[in-house]
Amino acid sequence: MSPPIRPLHRDLIASLDARENVAMPMLLNGVARKDAFARADELLTNVGLAERARHRPGMLSGGQQERVAVVRGLGQHPPWLLADEPTASPDHIQAEGITRLLRELRDVGRVIVVSTHDAQLVPIADKIVNRSDQSSAGGRRIRRRSTGRDSVR
Repeated sequence: MSPPIRPLHRDLIASLDARENVAMPMLLNGVARKDAFARADELLTNVGLAERARHRPGMLSGGQQERVAVVRGLGQHPPWLLADEPTASPDHIQAEGITRLLRELRDVGRVIVVSTHDAQLVPIADKIVNRSDQSSAGGRRIRRRSTGRDSVR
């Protein structure tokens, strides 16, 4: 059974390769080893890391580590994802890959809560809460942005 909410953490296990890092949460939740590693291979392929699957985190770039961390949270198809700065990698191409993955997840009905400074994520958001003025979003008016979606400022 999938946990209802899956936070996306960047903390990869240094002694495990990318494939093992992605499979580990599934294994801990009772998914058969064969199935967990097949799913890990699928997810790593989806984010362009099939050729890096056997590399440990220390052998991966920051952006590659970020993508491993993102797909690790997706192994058991959680309906909710919590992501803190998922596109904060130094490489804009890798950040675009994560944005594309988040868009695909949104399109299949996943709920994704993202904390970010990246304005590139605005077009894929259904709702936006702008916390730049350090005030509570509760009870504030909702206005339309150019995306046609709700936002709270």
